[in-house]
Amino acid sequence: MVPSLSGKETTNFCDSWGIKMITSTLVHPQANGQAESNNNIIINNLKKKLGSKKWKWAEELPYVLWADISTPKNAIGQTPFSLDLETFDELRDLAKVRMVAYQQRVSGAYNKNIRIRRFQEGYMVLRKAFQNRTNLADEKLAPKWEGPYLIEAEAAKGSYRLVTMEGIPLLRAWNAIHLKKYFM
Repeated sequence: MVPSLSGKETTNFCDSWGIKMITSTLVHPQANGQAESNNNIIINNLKKKLGSKKWKWAEELPYVLWADISTPKNAIGQTPFSLDLETFDELRDLAKVRMVAYQQRVSGAYNKNIRIRRFQEGYMVLRKAFQNRTNLADEKLAPKWEGPYLIEAEAAKGSYRLVTMEGIPLLRAWNAIHLKKYFM
């Protein structure tokens, strides 16, 4: 009898060898972002390999899969195939260091264009008007900003409590990216 992948025997085996089991169903690979990303890479590579001969995908799939596991990945600088071997503990550690450095570079490139908006108490601001709050009949002519409002206080870093010009507080705090300074 074959043990179940989620059974007690399999769990005990993985625990004894220090294997971290991540369960995600084949029916919903969207639950596992890594699996979905890898599937997209494989499908794109298959499309490039096949061109107009789409019916030959079953013949080309093993070659595309082998190319995927034997190609060095940008984040870790190694092939996934080489990291599966137990004798390469040092290689795995270097790959982890390289992956962290890669993630920091990507994060830095993403965050370099972010401008932090700061407002002080008493400033007059406009609040971004979202589609679900605007009149549907206005369509393209709907206003993009609502207000003005007064900054009552800073709720947390980058978010503010607003009050109307009549002094009525809004129900929740608003993030600074949805606010802009109002000039009269």
